[in-house]
Amino acid sequence: IVGEENFDSGQLMLSQKHTMGYLEQMPQFGEEVTLLDAVLEMFSDIFVLRDELRAMEMAMSEAQRTAHDIAANQAMPWGKIDGSTVVITGATGLIGSQVVRTLIERTNNFHGSIKLILPVRNVIKAEMMFGRSDSIYYVPWKIGDSFSDAVKGDYFIHAACPTSSTAFLHSPIEVISDIVDSAHAVINLLSTSSFRQCVCLSTMEVYGSVEGRVDERMNGALDTMNPRSSYPEAKRLSECLFASASSELGVPISVVRLAQTF
Repeated sequence: IVGEENFDSGQLMLSQKHTMGYLEQMPQFGEEVTLLDAVLEMFSDIFVLRDELRAMEMAMSEAQRTAHDIAANQAMPWGKIDGSTVVITGATGLIGSQVVRTLIERTNNFHGSIKLILPVRNVIKAEMMFGRSDSIYYVPWKIGDSFSDAVKGDYFIHAACPTSSTAFLHSPIEVISDIVDSAHAVINLLSTSSFRQCVCLSTMEVYGSVEGRVDERMNGALDTMNPRSSYPEAKRLSECLFASASSELGVPISVVRLAQTF
């Protein structure tokens, strides 16, 4: 049936829409392979998944410990945040998820009573990460879209952003559009609502090519003809949009440029 041997007589009818395979009955192994090695080789894919799950569990455990330490830190201005409603985009990303975990920890173990509104692309994924709670409200949303009327609160943290280096190179138009369109969406929301403060995450890449110690006054070169510059150039433009909205519309926006510290 699979073509390993010829048949003596008759006809063999096979559908073209199906493929067939078989498990070799007498596999050949090298002399150095033990019986246990041969048996375990059949489950190599499962072991890869096991190792990936263990790594994820370790990372989540470390993230949870960090969230607890921050939530317990009395030097933090919790008096301004406890009892408030916080909107966070990019909640399932690296940085956004850590902020969410910290605020959940504050509410669950330190009487923070912080309500979270999380505009997310994948609600099921977000629920798997953070669970269901009366203090968490998930809103279907994808980067670049406008926000629904359900997105309102006291503080806004904009952490949603394309972060794939492959996308920067191969889908630069989409990267620029997503970053700039989401900046417009944030500004439109803030200009028609009563948020106390908005923090927008940016990147150290906006500095371009610089040498030595970098401060916020420095602007190095960026090659605008290089598609990889789609990310930092779009971030530069979004920063300018945020600064302009603050000046022209009085929107309370702060920009944070993050370094690669992970």
